[in-house]
Amino acid sequence: MERFDLIGRHEDRQAALLKLAQLIGRPLDVSVRDNVTPPSDARAEVENDPVLRGRLADILADDMRFYERHALG
Repeated sequence: MERFDLIGRHEDRQAALLKLAQLIGRPLDVSVRDNVTPPSDARAEVENDPVLRGRLADILADDMRFYERHALG
């Protein structure tokens, strides 16, 4: 991931897509959202379980640090 030209945050999706459009020299429609995860009972269960979320954060700690250090925003 160190070699990526752009790493964007979902929270700043519009800014990331505008930066990507600039990098590739092509306009992008920031309103298009084809890959949206639908709500589900399983997702809600994970989001509402602090123990499970903590375990996932431990497992993904290196990825989260990288993302926080390099993402736009």
